[in-house]
Amino acid sequence: MEISGLLTLLARAKDLADHPMFLPVIVGNFVSKLFAQKIDSANRRLNGIEETTGMHTFDWRPKGNPFAMDMLQTTRSLNSCSATLGVLEMRISSLIQMFETILRYNDYIYDAVPTDRKEGLRESQYVLDDSIENLINLCKSLLLRVVYNQKRATTQLAVVYNFMQQKDNLTNIGVAADSRSIAQASKRDSSAMKTIAVLTMVFLPGTFISSLFAMPLMQWQNDVVLTSRFWIYWAITIPLTFLVLLLWAIWIRWSIYLQNKEDDAARKGEVKSGQLSPKALFIDFVQLVWLMPRKKTAAAMG
Repeated sequence: MEISGLLTLLARAKDLADHPMFLPVIVGNFVSKLFAQKIDSANRRLNGIEETTGMHTFDWRPKGNPFAMDMLQTTRSLNSCSATLGVLEMRISSLIQMFETILRYNDYIYDAVPTDRKEGLRESQYVLDDSIENLINLCKSLLLRVVYNQKRATTQLAVVYNFMQQKDNLTNIGVAADSRSIAQASKRDSSAMKTIAVLTMVFLPGTFISSLFAMPLMQWQNDVVLTSRFWIYWAITIPLTFLVLLLWAIWIRWSIYLQNKEDDAARKGEVKSGQLSPKALFIDFVQLVWLMPRKKTAAAMG
């Protein structure tokens, strides 16, 4: 389609084909029309973004909800539009320089043409000079449109960033409200646990005494209540209590050590959290339970 448009321009201006600058001017005219189409495309994209953000001054155009738009895609579209407009600004400026150069050197070309061809070339040169001046004015107006659309894109980009910050603030407010609700629920749960703990502390002594007095090791019908084997209860209970407390201490210490090790490994990028090998876990457990107490004992003795 672009080739057909160029051929149409050549056919319309075939009477000027005897001038040396005919082809550059025709090509420049064709390129300026392509630039105008690209500017129109960028303008339509910006119109759509302005309608999406609702940030424009035209009452007859729709205004969307900015918080419902895809802000990442909108930012990409604005950056792409700004880059396109920047390239167009450079190319249009180059096109203006080319037309000004042709216009400046047309007289030199006319002087360099043989005398027998000057009479036929004079009219072509007048027409080309007028065309070049019109094209320069056209390119300057396109350049103004480019600058204007660049400012629109910059403004919309700032608007999108502003709405992104507002959306983040609204999200943070929602998270803060949820955190407050969770904290209140945790406080209620904590109060309930404290109540259970207090009730347990109140009834535990009585429960222990009743269980102790109900053992067969005590014979309340005899004068001597305690039997000779009552010591067996304490011989089993006291070591078992210490064993349970020791296992609990080892478990707490192992959990803290394992969590710290996983955090260090994840921070260094060696393994992901929760993916330590079973062999490594077993070796670490042995070192933690068996070797570290020995090191502490050796250090105390030293």
